[in-house]
Amino acid sequence: MKKLLLPLSFLVIGCTTWAQNVNSFIDICTYGYEDGWSDGYFEKTVLHIINNSDANLRMKGWIIYDNEDNSIEYNGCYDEFSLSPHQRRTFDWNNNTGIHIIKEKAWMIELQYYNEDTGDEVITKKAFKRANMISDIMYLEDVCEEANSGHINFNFINNDTELEVTKGSYTGNIVIPAEVIFNGGKYSVTKIGDGAFSSCSSMTAVTIPSSVNAIGYDAFQGCDGLTSVYITDIVAWLNMSYPVGWWEEALHANPLSYAEHLYLNGNEVNDLIIPNGVTSISSRTFRGFRGLTSVTIPNSVKEIGIEAFTGCQGLTSVTIPKSVTSVGVASFSECGLTSIVIPASITNLPDNLLWGCDKLMDVYYFAESMPSVGMNIFYGVPTEKSTLHVPSFLIEKYQTTTPWSDFGNIAALPQITYIINDETYKTSFYSEGESVIAETEPSKEGYTFSGWSEIPTTMPAKDVTVTGSFTVNKYTLTYQVDNKTYKTIEVEYGDKIIFEAEPTKEGYTFSGWSEIPATMPAKDVTVNGSFTINKYKLTYKVDDKEYKFYEIEYGTSTIAEGEPSKDGYTFSGWSEIPATMPAKDVTVEGAFIPKKYTLTYIVDGETYKTYEMDCGATLSIEPEPMKEGYTFSGWSEIPATMPARNLSIMGAFIQADDIQEILTVDDTYQIYTIDGKLIEALQKGVNIIRMSDGRIKKVFVK
Repeated sequence: MKKLLLPLSFLVIGCTTWAQNVNSFIDICTYGYEDGWSDGYFEKTVLHIINNSDANLRMKGWIIYDNEDNSIEYNGCYDEFSLSPHQRRTFDWNNNTGIHIIKEKAWMIELQYYNEDTGDEVITKKAFKRANMISDIMYLEDVCEEANSGHINFNFINNDTELEVTKGSYTGNIVIPAEVIFNGGKYSVTKIGDGAFSSCSSMTAVTIPSSVNAIGYDAFQGCDGLTSVYITDIVAWLNMSYPVGWWEEALHANPLSYAEHLYLNGNEVNDLIIPNGVTSISSRTFRGFRGLTSVTIPNSVKEIGIEAFTGCQGLTSVTIPKSVTSVGVASFSECGLTSIVIPASITNLPDNLLWGCDKLMDVYYFAESMPSVGMNIFYGVPTEKSTLHVPSFLIEKYQTTTPWSDFGNIAALPQITYIINDETYKTSFYSEGESVIAETEPSKEGYTFSGWSEIPTTMPAKDVTVTGSFTVNKYTLTYQVDNKTYKTIEVEYGDKIIFEAEPTKEGYTFSGWSEIPATMPAKDVTVNGSFTINKYKLTYKVDDKEYKFYEIEYGTSTIAEGEPSKDGYTFSGWSEIPATMPAKDVTVEGAFIPKKYTLTYIVDGETYKTYEMDCGATLSIEPEPMKEGYTFSGWSEIPATMPARNLSIMGAFIQADDIQEILTVDDTYQIYTIDGKLIEALQKGVNIIRMSDGRIKKVFVK
């Protein structure tokens, strides 16, 4: 096993010790193979000096070797020499920083550590081998002379990553370092090993750093002179691990079993307030600590370990908070308790819980059902003189159930009954004089709690009734139209909601309301809707027939359609047109009024009859005139309806004997139709010939 020596100290490999001294320290050990040595000598003697920060210290000494081939390794260099057996080799080393190894079969070594400035010897160490002759074979015993008081010995643990304090002869005030620097590495001190300080009756105080998380069997056994323990972190102390095995070995693990004084950062701890946030108190944390007079356990603690407060004779009362659900075996045994409060959250009372509490007079237990009970929980408690305080409705059961029936008096716990709206909400039990913590005000969706009626600061010696009530809340139901508030209504939580009628707006269509709950929830509700502008039809009609139409938004300015035109007709103009589109379809009407034209019948170039006719009017043929001795040629073509112009209808009387007259080549003339239209050549029917001299002839062509 590897061994170390702390700063300003020597490390001896192969020995059972490391050593540290606050002044300076050297240690010497020799070792060989565990199966013994046939030659009667140790195989090697090793001396380490590490991290010597005091340059004024120097080491002198001598070595006696038992063979002729010897060497000294000094900081990596070898000093070889030859000596006859048992001759002395002296040395003088200064600047003792580094590692020194004295090799091979040394018989005896003496080392002296000096202060160069004063010449005063600091310490002298000797190491030697004892021999016993058995059958001509010398067996050797490893002898390491103990160092001066104040040093600390260590071993490597956890794969050589951490250190534990090991056995030594310790006196006075021992300060365990949190960290050791060795050979360029840093190692945390995490454990006080089994029996590390056992039988150190001259040790008066010990400082334990927060890095230490475990203390081994019998670590402080026999430390009768120990009066004070110094720590820096109460949380680390509360999490300390102690042996879980044999009772007596565990008893001697905690230094507080001997020391009457505990100091936290230099301040003595009597009235302990455990920090909030701590969730557990480890087993045997304060075992045997007579200096503890009170303890305040926060509501964050859920577990109290085995024998956590065993033997705390100065502890007269304790209240276990409601957060704790588990207490360990004998956790409060042999305490000086006169009263204890056990919450309802603890339903299993373990063995020996209050064993040996011979001053205990009042036990307050708040569980509302009978608990599971271990062995000897009240052994040594004067139950016949003590009072058990429990909920009133369980008194009869406690009176008939062991070990509770051993109590001389079983009394009802004072209770606070909380009533809401005339119904019992909760019942809380207290011990007389206990500080009352008001029940958290209840909450109920959609309701406001009134608050509790007056609650006493401390519990009186009588029951108390506290009342409160719920009042239903009103919430705002808001209707919004186009993101503007349309209407607001105050509605009680849970009431049925009667939907608001949809609003109307001329020229617009409403979208309908967004989703509305059937009953009022426990919050304000906003219901949304919107208007969409309507479009209406603007229709233009002419003579009762659709002429044009437009889709126009309500309220939009209208522009009158241009008036249509029609040959032979005059437009009446449009009927009234609104300036803006109303909230309805609009029809605008107009009509064509026919113009009047002259219809003239001409016979033989002379007006026969005239008529005033509407454009488009149906024309009927005028009866043909008659003339004795003549044949009427018939009327020229007549249209079915009156055109948009004056119209002449031509006809002529023709003698039977001169139907046709031959025109000479030299005649100058123009040919007209019967209705006066100039044509190029004769055509069927009546042709009018206008001679150059003004004469007119009629020619009928069959």
